Amino acid sequence: MKKERIGSIIIWLIGLFLIFSAVGKFIAPVEIIDAFTKWRLLDYILFIGITELLIGVCLLIPRTSKLGFFLSCAYFGGAIVIHLSVHEVALILVPAAILFLLSIGFLLRSPELFR
Repeated sequence: MKKERIGSIIIWLIGLFLIFSAVGKFIAPVEIIDAFTKWRLLDYILFIGITELLIGVCLLIPRTSKLGFFLSCAYFGGAIVIHLSVHEVALILVPAAILFLLSIGFLLRSPELFR
């Protein structure tokens, strides 16, 4: 399998993950409500869900995937800061790992992005 193909698969999986995560925020089960209450972000749950949806769609569309990458960097950086601000240091691994995988995907598919 070519490097570009592997990179595209990684990017697509993360894009789909973001879309499914957005749907979870629209449905808002008790666990998500509790987490967003703890982070003092319950008022912004719809906005965060729409943001995830838009970033996920941007990642899936080839012409907008680079924009999706840069928006993902900001989004997951914000997620890391939120976890740090409420002293959930172990939970920064999730957005950090997703951001790392996304970077690997773009490095394999579009190495010129990092030059």
